[in-house]
Amino acid sequence: MRRLIANRFVTRVIGFGIWVGLWADPVSCLAQKAKPSPAPQATPQVKKESSDLVLSRAGERMADALAAFAEGFAAEEEGDIDRALEAYLRCLMLDASNYELAIKVAFELANRGDVPQGINVLKDAAKASP
Repeated sequence: MRRLIANRFVTRVIGFGIWVGLWADPVSCLAQKAKPSPAPQATPQVKKESSDLVLSRAGERMADALAAFAEGFAAEEEGDIDRALEAYLRCLMLDASNYELAIKVAFELANRGDVPQGINVLKDAAKASP
């Protein structure tokens, strides 16, 4: 049962990553082989930061949104709905264009009696992805 839950979790996280544009092709991301490390040198060298490894501000926001989504999903699978709702709200603050998550969060907020906040979540999602 845990393996099934873990597989669904990985599938949803990768799907979300593809949806937000972090990964173009999940197979190539998962199939990359580790390169062998060079032999150690006597004197340490300071490596320059590779420009292809640096995320743009938008990329950082998307990565943070994906992390918040994954945290919320894990909390929801554990049955901790309060923690999941907080993480999902944090995800929507970083990327309000995830309208499916916005609907889910608004529904949960409405069930808790906080209809105005649920409406605001839906309005923000509508503005972000018209």
